[in-house]
Amino acid sequence: MPFLQEGREATVVIPAGQSIRVGALLGASASISIPIGLPGGPTQTITDGQSVFGPYPAGATVNVESLVGVTEFVVGASPALTDNVYNSGSVSITGGSITATLRVASIGSFAAALTDGSGTPGNITQNGVTHGRAAFAAAGTSVVVTNSLVAANSSVFVSLRGGDATLTDVRVTPAAGSFTVTGNVAATAITIFDYFVVLN
Repeated sequence: MPFLQEGREATVVIPAGQSIRVGALLGASASISIPIGLPGGPTQTITDGQSVFGPYPAGATVNVESLVGVTEFVVGASPALTDNVYNSGSVSITGGSITATLRVASIGSFAAALTDGSGTPGNITQNGVTHGRAAFAAAGTSVVVTNSLVAANSSVFVSLRGGDATLTDVRVTPAAGSFTVTGNVAATAITIFDYFVVLN
C-alpha cells in the first residue's frame, strides 16, 4: 500500500467502480481533494482516522496530501488499510496509478550508529558501515578502510579528531569495496578520524 511522508502529495487515478481509502492514523493528518482540476472542488481533512471515498461509477482522479505524519492510502473495490500506517510490507493498487511529487521540502536529521575501529590504528575492515571511526598509526601516511558499501563513485566524508602536530589535512580516494585516507604528511602520533559514506 502506498505511504506518503509528511509534506508529500500524490495524484491518484481511481478506475470506474472503485474507491479509495485514506488513513491518517497515530495523530497524522491528511487532505483529499475530489475530483482535482475543478475550482472549488470538495476537499476533506482526515485526522487520526481513516475514510473511504467512492465508489466512483465513472472513475475519478483525486489528490491526496499528507499534512502531518505518515498517510496511507489504497485503491480497490473494497480497499482496506494495513493495521499500522508504518507497516510498508504490502504495496498494491488494483487497476489504478499514482504520480507522486515532492511538494514541500522538509528539514530533518538522521543518525547512523558509529562503528569504532580506532583502537587498532592502520588499515582496517569495516564492511557494511556508513559511519565509522579509524586511525592513522604513528608515522603512518595513509589508511585503507575496506568497506563493501563503497563504490568508486561514492562520496566519503572524513573528519580528523584531535590535533596532530603535523597531520592536519587528508585526501579521500574511494574505490570498489574500499577507500584510502591519505594525510598531508606522516602522523606524529596515533591520529583518529571519523568517516561517513553516502551510498550511491
